[in-house]
Amino acid sequence: MTKHKAAENLVKTECMYFSGTIATAPEEDRSGWDLFVEFDTDSFDGSAEDRPPRKYAFVQVKSTASGNTGDKIKLSNVQEACVSRAPWFLIKVMKDRSLRGIHVWGPVLNKWLEAIREASVNGKPLHSTKVSVNFGRKTELKKNPAEWMLAEIELVGPNYELAKAEAVNAAGYKDGYGKGIISLHDTDQDSWANVFLGISTGAKADFSFTKTRFGLADPQPVVDSKSGSVTISPTPIGQCSFRLRGLSNEPSHSVSGDVYGYRHPGSSEPYLRFSAPPLEVIRNPDAGAIFRMTISDPEIPYPLINWYSYERVTKWSEIGEIDLEITTQGKVISTSKIKIDPPNSSNDVAVLSNGISALRRALLVAPTTIPPLSLNDFSKASEDLVAFASGLHEHSLKLEFGQDKVYPAPFGSAIYRVTIAFQKLLLCCFVSRPVINDEISETRRVTLGSPVVRELFAYPDPDASHYELVLSHYLTYANSIAELEEALDLQDFNAALRGQ
Repeated sequence: MTKHKAAENLVKTECMYFSGTIATAPEEDRSGWDLFVEFDTDSFDGSAEDRPPRKYAFVQVKSTASGNTGDKIKLSNVQEACVSRAPWFLIKVMKDRSLRGIHVWGPVLNKWLEAIREASVNGKPLHSTKVSVNFGRKTELKKNPAEWMLAEIELVGPNYELAKAEAVNAAGYKDGYGKGIISLHDTDQDSWANVFLGISTGAKADFSFTKTRFGLADPQPVVDSKSGSVTISPTPIGQCSFRLRGLSNEPSHSVSGDVYGYRHPGSSEPYLRFSAPPLEVIRNPDAGAIFRMTISDPEIPYPLINWYSYERVTKWSEIGEIDLEITTQGKVISTSKIKIDPPNSSNDVAVLSNGISALRRALLVAPTTIPPLSLNDFSKASEDLVAFASGLHEHSLKLEFGQDKVYPAPFGSAIYRVTIAFQKLLLCCFVSRPVINDEISETRRVTLGSPVVRELFAYPDPDASHYELVLSHYLTYANSIAELEEALDLQDFNAALRGQ
């Protein structure tokens, strides 16, 4: 019998002295372990089929005839001990047949993972590279080896496999997971600032990432892309307020916004972005303030007051320049005169602007909490938006219809309901307009004056029952008007515009 085999048998025999422990040796070398140790089952009061499995461990046995406490282990065996989620132990039989043990856990686990990493980065084969291990006096076993191993396993916690997996996955990353490099293409200082201020999106860039563990970088990057893009979502550095003044006979309009900043390396003055979408003011250290009105993402919802800014600027720019004042922390940061040129889709701009103006007038009657709305929300409700704007427009409304029905003359007023249905909101106004002219000839010609919103209903997340409720309320409203005067009931204004 070889000395190593005798050492294995000694450890095996000692383990089996511990209650219920079974230790077996493989028929051939199994990646460095010499013994597979199964411990006695824990006491369990539940159903037999629910009994948890036995705890177990793999053991590599070492021995010395000279009393030397040092030893060496192949990194291929070290790798097996580290990446396995099972408990691994080293037990050395000393010259006097005493035992010393090391649990592959904690500092030992980290040290061995680092050794594996270093060999891998340097291209050294693991099976021909060894790591030193020392069985000093602190590793002397004062109890049965199986009893010691079981105590070590239980010390880790109830789920050893999970704890070891987490320890292995976390080791070597205290300084991060690697190094990433982003290179922007053909970017001047202003373009660079626009990216970091969150104004420009999808800037062309190269990106590479090289994994680093235990401070050792991979020879080659794991990601090396030459066709990437960069979009940065910056964090505001403060808040600001926009005050807009256009027509002298209309009040100014104010809206709150955020301040973003970026200072180019080597520059003494920062770029600043004052943002209250869709209003944007970019202050360039060299070129002054630049005003923009833009909706970068049609899916992003904004509060209604921000959409009022869109409506005010659009309307006032048709007349002339607008005074813009930006303040932050009680100080005036910028004053300027601005004017926007209508974009090519000016009809869409007019529809949106008129629709927002109608919403603003309707909500003056009955202030209602309106959820933030996106450009896509308005686009999907564009037909209703046109009807809503027409139904609440300040200009007179002219009607002409045949005399196939007997209408009393003259009408005192006209009434109708006008609705705008967003995906998650239903708004309905009951409107009356005074009749300012009523002509009867072959056809009936009625001219209506400015609208008056009598009632406003708002329903979040509407369904069919809300439309039925609106109709019920409208019938009550129409009957109450009929008791006071002769009114032309146009009923559903949206349907009337559609010719229904």
